[in-house]
Parts: sequence; C-alpha cells; structure tokens
Amino acid sequence: MPKIIYDVGASNGQNIPYYLLKADKVVAVEADYRVCNLIREKFPNEIRSGRLEVENCAATHLETSETVIFHFHKKHSVLNQLPEPVENTNPILAPDMYQKAAVHSRPLHEIIKQSGYPYYIKLDVENYDAHLIKALFEREIYPQLISAEAHRRDIVDAILEHPGYQEFKIVDGATVSRVYHNALIQPAGSATKVRYSFPAASAGPFGDDILGPWLNRQELLTELERVGFGWKDVHARLILDVS
Repeated sequence: MPKIIYDVGASNGQNIPYYLLKADKVVAVEADYRVCNLIREKFPNEIRSGRLEVENCAATHLETSETVIFHFHKKHSVLNQLPEPVENTNPILAPDMYQKAAVHSRPLHEIIKQSGYPYYIKLDVENYDAHLIKALFEREIYPQLISAEAHRRDIVDAILEHPGYQEFKIVDGATVSRVYHNALIQPAGSATKVRYSFPAASAGPFGDDILGPWLNRQELLTELERVGFGWKDVHARLILDVS
C-alpha cells in the first residue's frame, strides 16, 4: 500500500518538502486559493508526476460538498479558520481581524476516498480539528499516524476516543525551527537517515522523527498539564486494531 500523507490546512506549503521525503504521495488541502496557487508554482514537477495533489477547498465533517463561509485573517494566513471567530483576550484573534468570504468545501472523507487511504494525517485547521477527527473515526478511517494542533483539551479527547491510539508525542510549534534544525530524519524507502532543517511555522516532524520516547495516554495528559495547551501538535500512533 502506498504511503499517502494528508496535509490538511497546508498553509503556504512549508511542510510539503518534508512530507514528499516521507511518502509516495502528498495531498495538500487548503481553503485559500492564493496559497494553493503558490504551492502549484513551487511544486510543478511533483504535481505533474502525481506525487502531489492540491485540493483548494475547506475540509469539513459534512456529508456533502457545498459553499461555506470561511474567515480569512487580515494579517496572518496561518490563522484562517472556518468557524465564526469569537471574542478573544488576544487582540490578534479578535473577530474584527477576520474577513468573511464564501469558499468551496469538501468532506475530508470524500477527499480520502478519491485520493487514497492515509498513512499520516496532519490537521491544522484552526478551531475545527476535533470535528474532522470525529468524522474520520465515525467513518472508520484510522491512519497509522495522526496529529492535530492542541489548542484545547477537546482536540486531544477526540483522538483519545479511539482506543487504538496508544502512543503519543508532542511537538512544540514555537521551537520547531530551533530544536529540529539540521535534524536526522528517515526518508521513505531508505535505510539511511538524512539531515533536514524544518522552517519556522512548519508543523515539524512526525512519527519516529520526533525526538524522545513515545508516551502512553496518562503520560500524554500529564505532560500537557505541565506544558499547557496552545501551539503544540499532539501526535498519535495507532497500535491496536479495534475497528
């Protein structure tokens, strides 16, 4: 079975070079058409060869494709989101920092049905990750590896609802470019590790490329209590086949 990585919330494509090293195919899902055009300009050969697919849409947990109202951040595209912004103590996240626009949406499970079963799914869709995780599990889509940005406890709980995910790691987004500068990673299909530097604002490594041991469920929750929620990606590995 080919290794397929889904980069859901691909932003400007900063994760794609690493994912191409780790997979047979990468599917980048991004609602902002301007960003999708930049990705297409950066990776024409990979798109032409079929190693990279770009889905310009908002990934949803809905049953059908439809037009949805998306909220584009006026300063930072990484803060774009589907849900209606709410009042926030952080002024950068205040509702008036967003501009509404209608965009095309597609159910994430339909994109997967079209492009192939996932080896790894990276989710970074502000304030919407838990909806997508629950929708995937309801449709018995259980990637070997999955990650989501743990802004809140409900996102972690959505992963923990499936008992098959038994091992976990945490990546601190604020320190990715420093901690994983010139890091050793294992490319797909290669017995030799190579050096790779992760750019700032990228999701960083996944799987065994993440430093440190895998944590069990209680260790994960204890560590999150210590470091707090926020700009931290929780990574989970499927151990038990309980589907």
